[in-house]
Amino acid sequence: MFFSYYAVRKGRCPGIYLHSEACRLQVKYYSGGESKRFDTLREAREYMNAGNWSSDSDYDSDEDSDYNDSDDYSDYYDSSDDSGYYSDDTTSSDSTMYIYIKGVAIEKNGEPARAGVGVFFGTSDYRNIGAKLGSYPQTHQRAELTALKWALLNTSIDVPVVVTTNNTYVIQCVTRWHFRWIENGWVNSRGYEVANADLIKEILEIMRLRQSSVKLVHVPFEDLNRPIEQARLLARVAIRV
Repeated sequence: MFFSYYAVRKGRCPGIYLHSEACRLQVKYYSGGESKRFDTLREAREYMNAGNWSSDSDYDSDEDSDYNDSDDYSDYYDSSDDSGYYSDDTTSSDSTMYIYIKGVAIEKNGEPARAGVGVFFGTSDYRNIGAKLGSYPQTHQRAELTALKWALLNTSIDVPVVVTTNNTYVIQCVTRWHFRWIENGWVNSRGYEVANADLIKEILEIMRLRQSSVKLVHVPFEDLNRPIEQARLLARVAIRV
C-alpha cells in the first residue's frame, strides 16, 4: 500500500498527514490555508520549512472523502515495548494528542449487523468522527480497528498520540500478535486467513510511517470513562442515520 504525504503549512493544526481528508479538515474554511501533497517525506519537510517551495502536486480540496463510509487506567500498553516500529522519545511532550475510540455493531430483529465507528478528540472538536463502517464484515472488531486507523490518520505524523480503547483485541493485533502472523504469511493457528488482515496491515504501515510515538491504553469495560462513552455515542448515532 502507498501513502502520500499531505503537508499543511498553514491551517488549524499545521503538520504532515497521511490522508487527503485529514489535510482537508485542517485547511477547509481556514483563511490563508496552505497545503500540498507529496510522494516523499523529504519533499514534505522542505515544503514545511521553506515558504518558496514549489510543486505541481497541489492538494485538491475537492478530493472525495472516505469518512462517510468508513485519568486512571488498569492496563497500559506501550507499542514501543514490542516492536521497532515505535519510538518512546517524545511521549512526555506537551503536544501529545489523547484520542478515544470505539467500534459498535448492532443486530436487530434478525437483520444483518450494522457497524459504526467513533473517534473522540474532545468536546466540539472538528476532528471527531461518527461514521458507518464502510467495509465488511460489519463487526465491532473491524469497526474498532477502523476507528484506530482514522485516529492515527487525523493527527500529524510528528505528534505523539495516546489512543484509549476498551478493546484488547485491537491492542494485541498491533502490538503482539502481528509478529507471528507475519511469520506465518497472515495465516492463523487454525490455518485460516487472519480476520481483518487488510486493516491490520494498513494500521501497521501507518504506524511505521509516523515519526512519533503511538501508545495504546486499555480501560476495562466496567471502568469506561466519559470520553470513551462519547466515542461510543458517535458510533451509535452514525448507525441510526
